[in-house]
Amino acid sequence: MDIKMTALEAYKRFWTQAFVLDERARRKEFWVPFIIHFVLTILLFIVIMLITDNSDKWLTRVQIMTDIVLAIPFFSVTFRRLQDLNLTGWLALPTYIITTIYNVTEYMELDTSAEDAVSFCYFVGALLFFAALTFDGTEGPNRYGHDPREIIDEFNPKK
Repeated sequence: MDIKMTALEAYKRFWTQAFVLDERARRKEFWVPFIIHFVLTILLFIVIMLITDNSDKWLTRVQIMTDIVLAIPFFSVTFRRLQDLNLTGWLALPTYIITTIYNVTEYMELDTSAEDAVSFCYFVGALLFFAALTFDGTEGPNRYGHDPREIIDEFNPKK
């Protein structure tokens, strides 16, 4: 039997399960917070560009602050989302390391061809990674736990 999860519940689980790595996460638990934070960041950037003279400095500060605040919850939900796909959650670690390297190279003085190559590789990799996260998780229990879409009777567990 499928449990219906609202967007608010998915967003709440994003924050309350920020340090949980031993479970599985549904697609909604990953994509709802991703979309909410993406839209909020864009709106915040627009407001900053409209009200400040030195918007580049403020945009960089806001980007760094949002990256710091969201790093652990997004790593955790990505980790659990991969486990729902019956993949090791540790595949999220290289992705976050590559993202950090890409963000650092934005502030470095690279020649145009190197910058284009880094950007191309990053965006192709990110696109493939995010595409994988759109697939439906493993039905039923897998090696990482029970199916998060199923109702679990804790007093009468299935054997």
